Amino acid sequence: MKRGRFSFAVLLLVVVLPLLALAVVGWLGNRAQVRGAWAAAKEEADRFATEAAANISRALEQWVTVATTYPDPPLPGDGGPFPATDDLEELRRLRDATGPTLTDSGLPVRVIAAMRLFGKTGSLEDGRIAAARALGEPSAITGRALSEIGKIQPEAVDAAALNQWTKDEAARSAAKMLADPGAGAYSLDITSEDESIIWVRKVDDKIHYIHRQEIEAAAKSNPGVPGAYRSIPWAAVEMMVDDRTVIGFLHPAIRKSGKAAEIMAEKPVPFDGKLRIRVSAAKPELILSAARRQSQWTTALLLCAVAVCGAGLWMIHRMLERERKLNALKSDFVASVSHELRAPIASIRLMADALDRGKIPGETAKEFHKLISKEGTRLSTLIENILDFARIEQNRKEWRFEETDLTGLVGESLSLMQPLAAEKGIRLRGDPPPQDLSMRVDAGALQQALVNLIDNAIKFSPAGSAIRVT
Repeated sequence: MKRGRFSFAVLLLVVVLPLLALAVVGWLGNRAQVRGAWAAAKEEADRFATEAAANISRALEQWVTVATTYPDPPLPGDGGPFPATDDLEELRRLRDATGPTLTDSGLPVRVIAAMRLFGKTGSLEDGRIAAARALGEPSAITGRALSEIGKIQPEAVDAAALNQWTKDEAARSAAKMLADPGAGAYSLDITSEDESIIWVRKVDDKIHYIHRQEIEAAAKSNPGVPGAYRSIPWAAVEMMVDDRTVIGFLHPAIRKSGKAAEIMAEKPVPFDGKLRIRVSAAKPELILSAARRQSQWTTALLLCAVAVCGAGLWMIHRMLERERKLNALKSDFVASVSHELRAPIASIRLMADALDRGKIPGETAKEFHKLISKEGTRLSTLIENILDFARIEQNRKEWRFEETDLTGLVGESLSLMQPLAAEKGIRLRGDPPPQDLSMRVDAGALQQALVNLIDNAIKFSPAGSAIRVT
């Protein structure tokens, strides 16, 4: 029993230890896959950031718009005061004169003449010319002039030109806030309520600027920036200056959660060296999804292996338990047979020794010979039973079926066991059937079974009792 338990414990270790080793290897493999997926994502982000920085640098150069500055408040000019006239022809002459001329108050003469003429006629043509003069010679009155023209003749003011004027005005306003106008600055460094200007720099009497509309319009057609989280599903892309976002195209997951994302790559934009492209992991679960799927498959396979091994161990355990019980039964059987053999052998030896000494009377000697013969027959029967048991277990028993008188077979079996029953003081009798009964059976095997049954009945019946075979 101890040996069986020991064998099962060893078998358990032999099966479990490789499974544990396999689980550890699988866990290490999953960790390596996670690290590999993260490293691959960083390489992808680095390539994307490098390409996007180059593309954006070229795009920024194209997005730069140049606007003309004008003094505000106006500076006195050398043209004298504007003529006090309402003559339409004179106003047209002043409006269409060549060369810019400023009044003594610093305002453009042609713009004032065009506005006064439009005020007199209100015609669409004069309105268009007045708007063109106001936009062509920007000054402190351009905005007011465009507003008045738009109220009277909305079609006289070109929408695109008006939009451009609005952006130029925002750039001129932002340029006034620059600490170092020649160095240029981004919107983060400009104290202004208007955040439409992304970058501005003043060069002589010109304003160089990039408007947010230009970036957003160009970015929509450039898959390198706002579409980053579509071309790289897990990414968020931002334009940064000193760790501050100038403009960003955040992944919806970041906008929803509000959580900071891990920086995967950051590259400078050659445009001016201050701007940088930053790629962050907006949805890291997408990076790790393949590794996690592999981990799930590995876990499932390990669980299947554990289940199969567990079922195998359970079956082996049952087999070992069955073998242990069979061994116990065999041990009990051997002990029982040994006990059964010991008694007749001892009797035969005692009687044989007594006969050998020659001191036994004649009648007693005859009785001893009968007893020795009876005990020998009993031994032969026991041994035959053991051999038959072995043959049956090994499926080697040969049966001899023949027509047999069952009544005579029962009577013969009773006669064989009668001396043993008489010795123990037990009455043994049989009730034969009213007529002969015959059947095709193995007479020897059937008689052996009857003798064993009667022998057990005699063995376990008290003295003075009766055994009846019907």
